[in-house]
Amino acid sequence: MKNKFVIFGLLLITLLLFSCKQSAEPDNNTYYTVTIDFGEYGVHPSTGETTYSVKVNTKSPYLDEIVPAIKELYQTKLEFYSYYFHDSKDNMDYYFSLATPISADMKLYALYRAKPVQNLSVSKENDTEIKLTWDAVPDSKYKVEIVPSVGEKETVENISETEFSQTIADGATSYNFSITTISELNSVFESAKVSKAINIAKKESEWLVLLYMDGDNNLNDPIYLDLNEAESGLAKLEESDSVTVVALWDGWDFETGATENSPAYSDFDQVPATYGKINTSSTRLLELGADKNALYAENGGWYYIGVQLSSDTKDLTDTAEWIEDGEVNMASRTTLEEFLKWVNKNYSADKTILQFSNHGGGPRTATGSKKNYGRRSMCWDDTSGGKDSFLKTSDVSYVLKKVGYGTDNKLKMILEDVCLGGSLEEVYELRNYAEYYIGSPNNVPGSGFDYDVFISSLTKNADIKTVGSKLIKAFKEDYTLTQKSWNEFFSDNKITEAQVNSSNYLPFNVSIYNPNCPTLSFIDLSKVDAIKNAVDDLATLILSDNEDDLRIKYDSADNKFYDTEYDEGIPATAFFIPRKDAVKYHAAYYGDPIYYDGTFGCLKDLGFMLRTLHNVYFGNWDDLTDKIDDISYALKEAIIGCWRDGYTKPTYYKIPGETQSSFVENMWGCGLTINCSVWVPHTAKDGKIYLYQEFADWYEDELAFGKDSTWTTLIKDWFGTEY
Repeated sequence: MKNKFVIFGLLLITLLLFSCKQSAEPDNNTYYTVTIDFGEYGVHPSTGETTYSVKVNTKSPYLDEIVPAIKELYQTKLEFYSYYFHDSKDNMDYYFSLATPISADMKLYALYRAKPVQNLSVSKENDTEIKLTWDAVPDSKYKVEIVPSVGEKETVENISETEFSQTIADGATSYNFSITTISELNSVFESAKVSKAINIAKKESEWLVLLYMDGDNNLNDPIYLDLNEAESGLAKLEESDSVTVVALWDGWDFETGATENSPAYSDFDQVPATYGKINTSSTRLLELGADKNALYAENGGWYYIGVQLSSDTKDLTDTAEWIEDGEVNMASRTTLEEFLKWVNKNYSADKTILQFSNHGGGPRTATGSKKNYGRRSMCWDDTSGGKDSFLKTSDVSYVLKKVGYGTDNKLKMILEDVCLGGSLEEVYELRNYAEYYIGSPNNVPGSGFDYDVFISSLTKNADIKTVGSKLIKAFKEDYTLTQKSWNEFFSDNKITEAQVNSSNYLPFNVSIYNPNCPTLSFIDLSKVDAIKNAVDDLATLILSDNEDDLRIKYDSADNKFYDTEYDEGIPATAFFIPRKDAVKYHAAYYGDPIYYDGTFGCLKDLGFMLRTLHNVYFGNWDDLTDKIDDISYALKEAIIGCWRDGYTKPTYYKIPGETQSSFVENMWGCGLTINCSVWVPHTAKDGKIYLYQEFADWYEDELAFGKDSTWTTLIKDWFGTEY
């Protein structure tokens, strides 16, 4: 059988050379394929067989483009196909086949594919004309497809020159051009399309949504799927609705983007299923189109089969000179600045919403080496910067101010689809640049916000409070913990489900103590200054207090605190500590169990912390409880909507116009965290010691809240004492 293939291979080469003489010789950059049969050139060497097979020696880089053309040619004749491929660039032969019937009427075909144009340039010459130029391809003419933002698609064929002019249609704001090379040689297939877009005027709409989608890490797949959710949301809007969605997408480079936890792969096919199977590594600037065929990621799942964006989605990457070689650093404030400048040049809207998708770190941890203190942070870019490069909260406020947002020109809303965003420090930093804010005090599940619900809520004249409330309700529906999740929490904490269900207080306790409870908050940023001022008053009162506490004692011999209301066997050497340090004990250490880790300290829910202090000091420190009431009122006014999951019912829940039972009353204003660090060293699983008790200087030097608030002075005082 081996000899038969040798003879057959020689015959193929002979036939190939014969066929190539039938048309002009293509240039060296043209690639082509030849299918072989034995019609007018004779029959197969006598083998006594009516079928044959050839093994695949190697894989052609052009197979995916060539095979459809051959199948189209032979689809009426054969069920199986045999392919012989000769690559003129490196003089290699490739064979492809499965048992293929031999037919006496089959013929020899030389199938060339024309070379695509190079160096395509699209520019606006004046107010009425767009000009295209490109490099010539020998022995070729060209076809130009024109897709305007308004009107019908148009195709112009048989273009001989290497330039083309397009008259700008009335109302058109952008054009997408695609050029195909049509070879004048015999039996040559047209080239692949080369496309380029141009914006020629600002596109106006009622709603403009800007998606800063950093998928350049292990969130590549779920964030890319969010693009498809947004397209699905657009498909649910009416023609009278006026919504434009622009996304800056940056994906993870599976081949070169190696990190400590994300290894590199030489081929996309090698990427494990747990990383997903969407190859979207390049940076793309997109104006999303409507798409009813949505593919969603299931909550908690990390297995994806792929997603196809809408054919109406416009790729505008080529219009942005700041995107170089298909890659930007999403962790750089320069990228955010360039994106917003590009948007402001090309779009205008009555209401603009800016969104961020990626990981979030809150105020990040500082290791025992005292190096690399973190900042309030989000948007890591594994390809460009890795784990040491991220976008700081202060970067966002800096860029927003630089590109022109401020008191007289505010964004309608900022969405942070990142972990640990919903804090007083965060909203204070952004208060001058947007009217509203949505973010989570806790971690956000990998699938993120529901962009189908969000985008479809942006109807004509929609109220922003309705839009934000729908997103809170969708988040609640998507991420309410299952009974299985609660059972795992009970098991980890040695609590039986029966114990919880037989107690009047355990459901409340497990709800406030479970740090895995999802949560989301919707904030009126115009009310944030009032919160800060009330917090300042509380901090000033605590700092100025010189009284000893009448409840909490400390014993230096055993380095322990004692609560005189509950503890027995208190050593005689224990003494009452200053009242301001007792507040720290209740708020930052044993008290206030609603906390979120993953920062340089623990982020405490401010409203629930105040509830704890109010219960402790009610009736014996009236000035303190009065200040607490002031903050609670300010929080309640600022927090439009919020939700935190709980066992059997929410820990807290607030939506305008709705009433639902929850464990914590809305009067306390839960839903925003504040830095109030635990003040003992914490040893992590990796053996590193995290110094929670040390005050990070960037909190005071970098964050607007840290600079402006007396709270900074208080926590510096707290963490500078031996207690």
